[in-house]
Amino acid sequence: MMSEELNYEELLQEFDEYVQDYINDNGYNSTHAKIAARDDFEYEMKDNDLVRAVIIMRFGELLLEEPYLLQVAPNDIHKQFNSINYEVLKSHLPYHQYQDLISRTQIVLEKIKKHPITPNNIARWFYHQLIEVIKNYYNNLSKNELNDNEIAKDILFKFHMAKFTAGEKINLYTTLAECLLQDNLIKTEKLQEAKAILQEFNPEWLGDSYTEEEKQHLFKRIHNVLERLDELNI
Repeated sequence: MMSEELNYEELLQEFDEYVQDYINDNGYNSTHAKIAARDDFEYEMKDNDLVRAVIIMRFGELLLEEPYLLQVAPNDIHKQFNSINYEVLKSHLPYHQYQDLISRTQIVLEKIKKHPITPNNIARWFYHQLIEVIKNYYNNLSKNELNDNEIAKDILFKFHMAKFTAGEKINLYTTLAECLLQDNLIKTEKLQEAKAILQEFNPEWLGDSYTEEEKQHLFKRIHNVLERLDELNI
């Protein structure tokens, strides 16, 4: 439950903790986690300029870490900043914190003018981002304590907690198969499951969720995985 009367530093810390909780406990992608954390502060932001100023500033900073901004994000952030009475904040914050807030807010406003925008307004995993996250999770598993099947199931369970688009699902199974094949962890029925899914894949399912370059990269990866599975008679 959200604490009451949080100060500047506590608000920043609590927002970051909410984001991490959504990622670690709910399996949200990073964009979705940041939006969900922001929504959790919606009630407090409504009538509190300090909470709104701090949360929207931090929300903007974290969104700018993503490769793309959702189409609605810049206007939403501008609207929230414009609704804040900054004169009121001067009486609620020490001078150095007020200056820190203003400086960071200005940086956010400048950067969102230049940041790439995705036409997709659904908070989703970006192509290379999902590959990196899955591989990092795989590399951190205690493989000596798990058999091939347990490793595959662990990864699928971790990332299936989120609702995946067709593109994200294909990316997940392609990356899973790549990880298992590179380490010769082939004693699992999940490779057959991955093969069936990749063989059924229709490129039209991707729509505009990936760029043309990302699509071609994905198609090549799928081809290589299926070719390797055939060589192993899987």
